[in-house]
Amino acid sequence: MKSAVPTALVTLAGLPWQGRQASAASGDPVTGGRIRLDRARLGVCGHFEKIAYRLIYEPWDAAERGRADARSWGRFTDVQIAWAPRAWLVVAAGLGKVPSGRGREQPIGALAVPVLPGLTTAVAPDRRLGVMADAEVGVGRLAVGIYDATRNFNFDGFEGLLLVGRLELPLLGPVSRRNWPEAGAWTDRKRVIFGGTAQYRVGRRDGTGYLVGGDAGFAWRRVFVGAEVLYARRWPSERDPTKILPRAIGGWAEGVVQIWRPYLTVALRGEYLDGNLDPAGAYVGFTPAVTLALPGPLVQLQAMYTHKFHFAGRRSDDVALIAVTLER
Repeated sequence: MKSAVPTALVTLAGLPWQGRQASAASGDPVTGGRIRLDRARLGVCGHFEKIAYRLIYEPWDAAERGRADARSWGRFTDVQIAWAPRAWLVVAAGLGKVPSGRGREQPIGALAVPVLPGLTTAVAPDRRLGVMADAEVGVGRLAVGIYDATRNFNFDGFEGLLLVGRLELPLLGPVSRRNWPEAGAWTDRKRVIFGGTAQYRVGRRDGTGYLVGGDAGFAWRRVFVGAEVLYARRWPSERDPTKILPRAIGGWAEGVVQIWRPYLTVALRGEYLDGNLDPAGAYVGFTPAVTLALPGPLVQLQAMYTHKFHFAGRRSDDVALIAVTLER
């Protein structure tokens, strides 16, 4: 068995068009320039017998650097060790991804649309320091965890706890956490998965709050459809942790079709965010995207265009993006 496997990811993004009112505070993938380094990660992961580990350092993430609490040296996205005492049970401790629903659990380097849904980046907790257990329960999956409530762990003081529970139930066969069609003869069978997420936050200064959500996925041959809805009360914004949202609701749905397997894929995402989630107010948005995967090591070219219909009136915040991702 391999005990150490290096991993790396680099994404370069070009912005041939961005509306003058496009804003990072609204989750739009914009910067002052037209070409940027969007994301860079490197690390190592491995396993030995029943122990596995993952160490990933991210020196640069454009969306992360746009946040008020971003650190100049970057961040660690994973510093985690896991133990599998049973074939159906894994217990992990350290800094890692929170099981916050279908939007967050997708691999960031393998998205059908090159940016996450606005709902996901607004309220779904991303990385936290804590302990979690992930178990197979019959044909389903149950994940529970207790984490530090703050987005960036601070050794200077304890800010609160985040309690998380997630349940997934696949029907008629396995369905990937990634919104992407899978290959194999077994994919001729239609498969469905339903998921539910519940989170409770106890803050030392800002009291309690909760987030609940449901999601679903449908897979069949070259087609995948995923959707998610989240509702939160007294919940901190992931984009600006100093802001507590009194109430927030939103949802997204995404359809993916593999035109030429495995090279050419098209996708369309629709999403809704209410006025508490976006500084510009409530909107319905649509994002078509195309992905071209090149042979050999994982290299993919992606293009997307986002248009939002704002309830408060028209805004110039359309964004066109072209991205190149190299992953090992």
